[in-house]
Amino acid sequence: MITNIPNIKRAELPLAIGQMKNDTTNDVQFNQLVHDLKSPVNSLKGIVKLAHNQIEDEQAKEYFYMINRCVDKLEEKISSTLNMFQKGNDAEEIDFQLLLDEVMDSLSHTDGYEDTRFSVNIELDEAFYGPRPILESIMQNLLENAIKYRCKAKDSCTVTLEISNRNNGIRIKVTDDGIGIERSKLSRIFDANFKSIMSGAESHGLGLFLVKKAVEKMNGSIDVKSSVNIGTSFIVDLPNALVDNVSSVPVVLR
Repeated sequence: MITNIPNIKRAELPLAIGQMKNDTTNDVQFNQLVHDLKSPVNSLKGIVKLAHNQIEDEQAKEYFYMINRCVDKLEEKISSTLNMFQKGNDAEEIDFQLLLDEVMDSLSHTDGYEDTRFSVNIELDEAFYGPRPILESIMQNLLENAIKYRCKAKDSCTVTLEISNRNNGIRIKVTDDGIGIERSKLSRIFDANFKSIMSGAESHGLGLFLVKKAVEKMNGSIDVKSSVNIGTSFIVDLPNALVDNVSSVPVVLR
């Protein structure tokens, strides 16, 4: 029998327990998924290396070199994601322009990248300190999500990224004019097993789950606003590691 639970009404207890189970399940699924990704990546690296050594055509060799670079980046992201999940935060001063350049370079081969116009506004009055891999994960996944769910009926889609100081920290806002998200689905978009919030089935549903985990790691908050056929905005507020230590981790859905 469960007794003496002052902060949870008895009527709300099953819901609270269910939420804890869901969070634990998501954590286990995420951790296992990241580990499972390492094996096929290592196999792919071996195949690419073998092909590169045996093929004599110089143009083909150049393609395999490009493939190998992409695989190396993938392996690095898997490792940094696992470290983000398992370890604490090592703060450093962030050069957001440099970080953004690296993120955009990694996204340059994404389907739809060339059809997307990016508007970037970085206005910071003071230095920001935080864990670079976590910030990279947040920006990478939000921007990739905006590209993936662009409005394909338009000749050109626009993604706006704004980074500014706010309340002893920063605000990262990513806005697109894409297909939007139905209100009934907003509450599920951060679930690890929520495969596709849109009409396509190509999404594994991990991107926004990673964003949520990254925001939680930095004790920040995330807010999403969306309208079907109009677009979506993700607003992430993160504390400066040298200024603030916030204990609450709100995720706001509107």
